[in-house]
Amino acid sequence: MKQTFFCLLVWFSLNVNAQHVYISPTYCQKTTISILYFQEGSEIYTTWGHTALRVIDSNNNTDYVYNFGTFSFEQPNFVSKFAMGDLDYYVSIATYKDYLNFTKTENRGLSEIVLNLDTIKKSNLLTNLITTYTYNPHYKYDFLYDNCVTRVNQILHQANVYQFVLPITKIASYRDAILYYPISQNKHALAFGINILLGAKADVKLTDSTYNFLPYLYHNQLFNMNINENFILQEHTVLPFNILHRLYIDPIVFILLFLTIWILYLLSVKRNRTLFILSKIIIFFYSFIGLFIVFFWFVFNHKACDNNYNILWGNPLYIILMLLTKKYNVAWKILANTMFIGCLLFFIFAIDFKQYNLQLWLLNIIQLFIGFYYWRSYKILKRKFKIPEFIQQRTLKK
Repeated sequence: MKQTFFCLLVWFSLNVNAQHVYISPTYCQKTTISILYFQEGSEIYTTWGHTALRVIDSNNNTDYVYNFGTFSFEQPNFVSKFAMGDLDYYVSIATYKDYLNFTKTENRGLSEIVLNLDTIKKSNLLTNLITTYTYNPHYKYDFLYDNCVTRVNQILHQANVYQFVLPITKIASYRDAILYYPISQNKHALAFGINILLGAKADVKLTDSTYNFLPYLYHNQLFNMNINENFILQEHTVLPFNILHRLYIDPIVFILLFLTIWILYLLSVKRNRTLFILSKIIIFFYSFIGLFIVFFWFVFNHKACDNNYNILWGNPLYIILMLLTKKYNVAWKILANTMFIGCLLFFIFAIDFKQYNLQLWLLNIIQLFIGFYYWRSYKILKRKFKIPEFIQQRTLKK
């Protein structure tokens, strides 16, 4: 079916060469092109929605959807490539009916924007689309800069369908946009993890040409640009959208706030064994976060995770220092100082790059309290043993 469709397109084209397929304006008179917006879904990989192009060709009675978000599980080393952010994506086609049935099974809304284009723009658009599918279908997926939405947007923009305009919005950066969707779907744990793993590149301010990197943002921008350019013929809802009831109280913030108050109370109790155990659990958690940050920044190929200043408080070395406190008195002091310095540097860098919110503030406050606990414990041990500083690094005898 797919091969037949392309043979017909080539048959009706005016010119075909080794790397280019030209679709004539005459042929495009009986074609309709629209943009499909699939609602955000419940699965993690559908959290940010999806965008695709629909082409109805009345010349041959075909109705196809072009999907730039396709990948194959049969790729060599699929798991490692997926984790490393080095997975090949490509544009595929399927019938509109198949997409409609699949979207119904996922219980997701679907809207369609039918484009109001003359035959010249249709010709340019279809020429770019068919040429890309035929000769350059594969690309390296990047969540921020190169995904299913940016590919569709690139095809339309190259065909001079519209000029970019930045809409009035409260979403100022990549981070704002990425976190908005899981939070609006009450996936607060997912948003919490993403917020920690995103680096400074995610705090870059969105512009008129980068605002549309997510489906809903692109959908919103199209209607803002259409006011002056009138390139939308009609918009209609194919499948009804689910109404999401957002929780305005972030449970993660509530848990961190409770933990902060609890630790502050435990600090007021001298020689509290609960705080001793709790501090070790928290330090292990922070070190675990640090390991993830290191892997996503230096090992995995995820550009959005580069220059992550959360490494200043989520330090993977904390766990080593914590283990050393069992043998060396001075390790308590080093651990406390490392925590203090890390938090201070984070506050400085975070203010510059706006890489913080209430969650990250509370995480750093908790760390400051734990650091104070280790610093106070060091002072107690120092007074207890009353030995010179250079001798305190020896193994403590019980």
